[in-house]
Amino acid sequence: MPEAVPIVLWSWVPVTLFLFWKLPARDAAALSLIGGWLFLPTARFADDVAGVDFPYWIMPACLPSDYWTTKARVVGVAIVLGVMAFDPGAWRRFRPSWFDLPILGWCLCPIASGLANGLGPAGVLADSAYLVLAWGVPYLAGRLYFSDPAGLDVMARSVVAGGLAYLPLCAIEFAIGPVLYETLYGFHPYKTQGMVRYLGFRPVVFLEDGNQLGIWLAASALTAAWLWRSGQLGRFWGMPGRLVASLLVAQSVLSQSVGAVILLFAGLASMELARRGGRTWPIVAVGVVLLALVAARAANLFDAKALAMRTALGRLVVGTTVRIDRHSFGWRLRVEERAVRVALQRPAFGRGRWDWWRGGTEGERPWGLVTLVLGMYGLAGWFALVGCFLSPIAAFLGLGPPRFWMMPNRAPAAALAGALAIVGADAILNPCLLLPFASVAGGLIGLKGHAEAASAWIRRAQGLIG
Repeated sequence: MPEAVPIVLWSWVPVTLFLFWKLPARDAAALSLIGGWLFLPTARFADDVAGVDFPYWIMPACLPSDYWTTKARVVGVAIVLGVMAFDPGAWRRFRPSWFDLPILGWCLCPIASGLANGLGPAGVLADSAYLVLAWGVPYLAGRLYFSDPAGLDVMARSVVAGGLAYLPLCAIEFAIGPVLYETLYGFHPYKTQGMVRYLGFRPVVFLEDGNQLGIWLAASALTAAWLWRSGQLGRFWGMPGRLVASLLVAQSVLSQSVGAVILLFAGLASMELARRGGRTWPIVAVGVVLLALVAARAANLFDAKALAMRTALGRLVVGTTVRIDRHSFGWRLRVEERAVRVALQRPAFGRGRWDWWRGGTEGERPWGLVTLVLGMYGLAGWFALVGCFLSPIAAFLGLGPPRFWMMPNRAPAAALAGALAIVGADAILNPCLLLPFASVAGGLIGLKGHAEAASAWIRRAQGLIG
């Protein structure tokens, strides 16, 4: 079965071409991005890792490593060929923006890091090409097809549909354990990590890790809940919007990925409070504080656990986390602490290699995406990566006050901006990123280009409200 994985992966190219032939390019792009990510195998893993209980060195598909043929790369190739073959005029619609600089810098990070470390041109160009296909192409698809209210509505509904499509599969794995990936595609490196929970099992389905499934369900649930809350999800697949949102929220909770569930409810609460208060500055202030803490933590300026244990509240939080998350949170923090010390030995551009951590983390790679990037591409890569999440959210927040997030032309964008925020927050301690949300980032940034039309709509809405 593992031998068939490359065939399954590359078969997505003709599937995507068929979608572009039969459907509007916008719908085809959404189906290819989300369908490919949810149902394709991650990669053809080497035979010698199948007997290892925890092959920690296998990297996530969102970063270049020794596994170059992954679903991230194949989906990118498929989208490029689909646009070139069936919608070649789409490229002329692209208008660069200053907000595009983070994704450009991110895709060029391997070249800058390679030059700084004296690495061979072939390897660094290959790594840069990988990021272009895995991140740049979905982002560009967002700029081309999802950068107006109608396009973001298509993407939001596609995210909801992807969540619903996973419900029966999650139910199966909740009952009997994560078996679907191995049944269809063979060995899965992380299917048993955190599998056993207090109630049933944590599903994985066809994603890279149970944590990634957790944040996918949380993002889908947040999107559905906000669309329903704003009145934009009356019925979906024949079901009332309230039922759709409830099912997705319930499945997110049942997945028992504690961090993802916390992010889901924190995201919904923050959006509702901002809408009721009519101001975005509390969200911005919280974001700045969190970013400062992450930056300080990345620089090893303080020991998070030691600082928490100095107060009664901190000790309560640490103890509760240990009990609920089965020591996972504490283990990841300890690994991150050791890895950051190695990463900061070359702070500017990192080491330019995916396995930079082998030199000093006692045989364990860091688990958070931001730490992996810090060691690979240094602070240059770290700032570019953070910018890929912050710039689209900043662009969206700059479009108008939160009271309009319930309006038909803003609700899908607001839902996706909230989902993008929790996906980015999850990357602090988890490495498996949902790359379809690179399209969400591109769409939100492109929406700023429609500011004039949006402003006219808001003025009409204000007249009606007044």
